Order: sequence, then structure tokens, then C-alpha cells
Amino acid sequence: MQSFETSSPEEKLFAVRIETKNRLNLISVRDSISEKLVFLLTTASAIVIVFIFIFIVKEAAAVLQVNSINFVTTSGFDQQIINAYNAPADKPIWQFGALGLLLGTLTTTLGALLLAVPMGMSTAIVITELAPVRLRYILRIVIRLLASIPSVIYGLIGLMVVVPFIQELLISSELQIRYIDRFQLAGNSMLAGIVVLSIMIVPIITALAVDAINAVPHHYKEAALALGISHWGTIL
Repeated sequence: MQSFETSSPEEKLFAVRIETKNRLNLISVRDSISEKLVFLLTTASAIVIVFIFIFIVKEAAAVLQVNSINFVTTSGFDQQIINAYNAPADKPIWQFGALGLLLGTLTTTLGALLLAVPMGMSTAIVITELAPVRLRYILRIVIRLLASIPSVIYGLIGLMVVVPFIQELLISSELQIRYIDRFQLAGNSMLAGIVVLSIMIVPIITALAVDAINAVPHHYKEAALALGISHWGTIL
């Protein structure tokens, strides 16, 4: 049998084609296995989420049956939890109201968005339009790194830095004396939650805004500049 080195050009070409085909088949098999594995993991995750939802609904059914719409129209959840915990086993208490929790969540979310959206959009404009090319690359890495930090880390930073800062610097003695009885000003307040949440979502908003701005076709910008629109007008 002739060796590969002494084969004719046609035989060499045929051998290369066979080898290439085998490699492509191997890659196709690997891709197929990867797709099936991803599909199985995705399906398993969806099933777990569905069962979690069913479990929550099942466990909360007693509360919803007793309170109905009052569950979202009454407050005092902390005291209600204490009453339910101290209730005798033969007479359980199922009267709860989550109005305070819902309003607190909505207020904190709205306040964080009011702070984070302008900062995130401004940072994205600086990264995509104003910063030098090398600095853009560094800033993108930093933003994506900040966006990947777990929320519990931000919470720990807020507890150790933001809460003492608000308690010691932003709330003066005069403010405490004048308003503490009415508004209960303290470091561990809704203001601290808004600040921490806004700091946490600024990198995410910035990363999304950077991708959105970069997705705009470049000829749109050229057309706007050709029409005499200023650079800032084009950005906005």
C-alpha cells in the first residue's frame, strides 16, 4: 500500500476530504449532545420553577381563603407574624395583610429607578460616545464585572457602609430632634434600601444601554450629522 507521502494529488485530496468530513461529523455530534444537554437542563429548571410556584400557592391557600382581598389592603405584617407565632396550636391565626410590604417594595423600586436610570444612561453615553477607545474597553469590563457581583455583596456593603453613612452624616442631631418622632429617621431606613438598590442596578442598566446604543446602525448617526444635527443632538 502506498503511503500518504507517495500518493497522487487526487488521493491526497480525497484523504483530506475524508478527514475533514470526519472532523465535521465529530463536531456535529458534539453540538447535538450539547443542545440536548442544554434542553434537558432548561426543561428541568422550568419544572422546578413550576413546582415552587405550586408549593407557594398551596401553602398560601389558607391565608388567601381567610383574608381574600384584605391581604393586599391591610398592613401590620410584623405584628401579625408575632400574633400568629404566639397563637395556640388548636387556634391558628391566618389573618395577614401585606399592604405595607407591597407599598414598601414599590416605593423602593421606584426610588431606585429614579436614581439609577439617569446615571446608567449617562454612563452608557460616556462609554459609547465620549470616552477614548482604550478607555471604553476598560470601562466595559468594569461595568460587566460590577453587574456580575451577587446582590448579597451589595447588601453587605450597604449594611456596613451606606447605613452608617446615612445614620452619622446625613441625619443631623437637629433633624433627629425635630422629626424622629414623626418619621423615625435612622440609617436602616427606606433611603438606605433605595441607595443600595440603585447602586446595584446601575451597572446592569449601563450594560444594557451600551449594547442598545452599539446596536444602532452607524449610518443613522452619519445621516443625522449630514443633516446638520449636532453631536449631542444625534446622541439624544
